[in-house]
Amino acid sequence: MERIARVALADALIQYDKLYDYRLPGELSWLSPGCRVILPFGPGNKPRRGMVMEVFDGKEEEALKLKAVSEAVDTAPLLTADQLELAAWIRAQTFCSWYDALSLLYPTGLEYRRILRYHLADGVNLSDLSPDERRVAEVLESPEKAMESGKLAKTAGVDPALLAELERKGVLITEERKVRKVSDTRVRMLRLSPQLQESRDMGADLSLPPKTTAKQADLVRLIWENGPTAIREAIYYTGAGLAVVNRVLQKGWLECYEEEAYRQAYQTSEHMDLDAIRLSEEQQAVFDGLCKLSPGSGALLYGITGSGKTMVVLKLVQKTLAEGRSAMVLLPEILLTPQFVRLFSGCFGSRVAVLHSGLSMGVRLDEWKRIRAGEADVVVGTRSAVFAPLKNIGLIAVDEEQEGAYKSEQSPRYDARMVAAWIAKRHNALYLRMSATPSITAYHAAQTGKLAFFKLENRFGTARLPQVDLIDMQKEQTVMPAGVLGMSLLEALTVNMDQGHQSVLLLNRRGHDTVVTCFGCNTVMTCPRCSVALNFHSANGRLMCHCCGYSRPFDTGCPQCGEKRMRTFGSGTQKVEAELKTLLPDARVLRMDTDTTYTKAAHDRLFEDFGGGKYDILLGTQMVAKGLDFENVTLAGVLNAEQGLFSEDYKSGERTFSLLTQVVGRCGRGRFSGKAIIQTYLPDHPIFGVAVRQDYEAFYAQEIALRSQMLHPPFCDVCLIGVSAPSERAAREGAMKILGMLADLVEREYSELPIKTFGPAPASILKAADRYRYRLTVKCRNSPRFRQMVYRLLSGFAAEMGRRDVTAFADINPESYF
Repeated sequence: MERIARVALADALIQYDKLYDYRLPGELSWLSPGCRVILPFGPGNKPRRGMVMEVFDGKEEEALKLKAVSEAVDTAPLLTADQLELAAWIRAQTFCSWYDALSLLYPTGLEYRRILRYHLADGVNLSDLSPDERRVAEVLESPEKAMESGKLAKTAGVDPALLAELERKGVLITEERKVRKVSDTRVRMLRLSPQLQESRDMGADLSLPPKTTAKQADLVRLIWENGPTAIREAIYYTGAGLAVVNRVLQKGWLECYEEEAYRQAYQTSEHMDLDAIRLSEEQQAVFDGLCKLSPGSGALLYGITGSGKTMVVLKLVQKTLAEGRSAMVLLPEILLTPQFVRLFSGCFGSRVAVLHSGLSMGVRLDEWKRIRAGEADVVVGTRSAVFAPLKNIGLIAVDEEQEGAYKSEQSPRYDARMVAAWIAKRHNALYLRMSATPSITAYHAAQTGKLAFFKLENRFGTARLPQVDLIDMQKEQTVMPAGVLGMSLLEALTVNMDQGHQSVLLLNRRGHDTVVTCFGCNTVMTCPRCSVALNFHSANGRLMCHCCGYSRPFDTGCPQCGEKRMRTFGSGTQKVEAELKTLLPDARVLRMDTDTTYTKAAHDRLFEDFGGGKYDILLGTQMVAKGLDFENVTLAGVLNAEQGLFSEDYKSGERTFSLLTQVVGRCGRGRFSGKAIIQTYLPDHPIFGVAVRQDYEAFYAQEIALRSQMLHPPFCDVCLIGVSAPSERAAREGAMKILGMLADLVEREYSELPIKTFGPAPASILKAADRYRYRLTVKCRNSPRFRQMVYRLLSGFAAEMGRRDVTAFADINPESYF
C-alpha cells in the first residue's frame, strides 16, 4: 500500500477548484491533514502551494500513476481536523476556493515566499560575455556569492530578462529559498548552570568564590532567586554591563540561551476586581437566565444604550474561564478594541489576546501563537478573530451584532456571525448576540423562538436616556441660511462648553464638499476610473474619489473646457470642522474620520485625548457612533440625518435607525444627564418619529410588516450575483449569459427551488476602478441544494467564458447591493 494525500491547491480557478490526489514519497509519508506542501501541477509541473486535507492508503499501482508531493512546508499540522471542517463549511457557504477558505484560519505571517537567487557558475570566461552580461558576472564576482534576482538586475543595471537568458547559457545558476513573511522574535536569556540549578533544587544557599565581584554576585543572585531572565532585564536590575555578563558565562555559573518572545498588541497596567462588581437586579436576572440555557444555545440580548451589556459579558467570561473553557468577544470596528481590551485585560490579565487587521503582521502572528498554545483563552477582536484557534470554547459574544462590518465584502464573503454560530454549535458553547438596535433578522429569530431572548430596559446605575429633539432644518435655515449647523445645535454646543461638558457630532460623510462642478460649463468633476463624483478635501487641497482613491489637485481645471473656477456643494466633516472654528472659535474640535485615523494606533491616541478632556467637541463619521463610553459627554448631534435613507437596498431604514440610536446613546451615560439633537430636512419621515422616542419595538413592528409585504429577509434570503468586466458591454453580456444559464439550470434540474430573479441591472456604482459591474438579484432559500446550483452556475460560467477579464461572484445576504 502507498500513502496518498488529498490536497487543496492555492490559486485555483473556480472551474478547477477541487481536491487533487498526490502520492506521498517515503520521506514524506509522515504528512497528515493540516500540513502545507509544495507540489507539481499542470503539464509543466510548476511548483504550487497546497494543503493536505486527507491522507489514506491506496494500491501501489494506482499511487504510481500519481504525481508525488515535492516537499513539506510544515513539520507538524498547522490546522486541526475541526478547522479543516470549518474551511469546508465556509467554502460551501461562500463559493470561494478551498485554499482561500483555509487561508482564513492562520495568520498571513506564516505564509512563505519563494526567493530566487543567482550565483556565478564555475569556470565562466568573462571575455565571452557581452558588456551587459559581463556587468552581471562582475557583480557576483565569485561562485560563492549569491544575490536575489531583483537586486542583481538593479545593481548591474540590466533587464531582469537577461538573467534568465544567462541561466539558459549556463553562466548563472539559480537556487530557491523559502522565507517566511514574518520571522519569530528571539530574546537572549540567562539561566543557572546545571550544577548551580541542582544545588538550588536541593535547597542549598548560593555560594560563590570569595573573589567574586559585587556585580557578578548580584547578577547570579538575580537568576538564583527569580529563575531564567532576559539579559536586558538582568542588566537593568543589577546595573551590570555586558562585560560582567560575559565574565559570568565564562566562569560557568550561568548559561545563555535563546527563547521566543511574543510581540504584544496592547499593554495595560489597569486592574479590575471583577468579584467586587455587583450586577444590577436586571443584569443579574439576565446573567442567571443565560447561564441556565442548554449547551450550544443561541441568544439575543437586547439592551438599550448604557444598560450594561458589557458587564454581563464580563461576568459570563469569568464563569466560562472558571469552568475551564475559553471565550471569544467579537467587535464590529477596530476603534472599539482599545477600550474593550483595557477592560478585559484589567479583569483577566495576560489571558486576553487581541486579533484585528490594524495590528502589525508580527503582532497578529504572535497573538495567534499564544492562543494556539493555550497561553491566552480570551480573544477580543473584529471579524477575523472568529477564526482564532481557541480550544474548548464555552462562550462567543457578538457585540453590536447588527453591524454590517461582520460581513466580508471580499472573497471569501463570509459572515462572522454565522461562522460564530457554527463554531458555537460544534463546541456546545453559548452563542450570544447583543445590541441596543438588533438586526431585524436577529430580533425576528428571537421573537419566533430560534434564539433565546433577554432584555435590559434600564441604563446602569443612575444614568437615564437622553432627551432627543428633532430639528427641521428647512425652518432653521430661515434664521441661519448658510450653515450646516442649525441655531438650536449651536446654542446647545455653547451651553455645553460653558458647563465644562463635551459633545459628539455625527456627519457620515468625510471631506469638505461632496460635489464639485465647473463654473463655466457645469460639468460635474468625476473620477476617470469610477462612475462617481469627486469630493473636495480642504486638508490636502485635492479632489478625491472615495471609491478607488484617485485624486488630483483642486486647481487642475475642468477637463471639458479648461475653466479653473469651480462651484462646490454638499457637506463633509472638514466643512463642519471649519464652520465650528468660525462660529465657536474657543471650541477645541477633534475630527475623526478615515483621513485622520489612517496611521497605526491613531484611533487609540485620539480617543485617549478626547477622554482626557483635551477637546470639547468630537466630530466624526459613523466611527464615533458605536460603543464609546465617555462620562463627560452630555450632548450628541446628528447632521443630515436623512442621508442614509436614500440608498437603494432594503436595509437603509434599519441602518439609519441604528445609527441614530447609537449616536444618541453616546451621551448622558454617567452622572450627568444628556441631550441629543437630530437635524433633518425630512422631519415627517416615520424613521425619525421612532428614533426620537428611541422605541426599537415600534421601529421593528413597522419594518417587519414592510419586509413581509415586500418579501425581504427574514422572509427569504437574497443571493446577489455580480459580473465584472473591462467594458460595460462585456459586463452586460456576461450578466445576460449568467441569467440564461441560471434559467436553464432551474428548468432542467432545480425546478423545485423557490426563486425570484431581478435584473440583470447596472450596479449602484456602474464603474469602479476601471471595471464595469452588473448584478443579478435572486430571492431564494439558502439551502444546500440552492448553493449547489449557484456553485455549478459560477464554475460553468467561468469555463464557458474562457477569459479571465470577465468574472462573476455570488454573495448570499450581502450587506450592500454591489
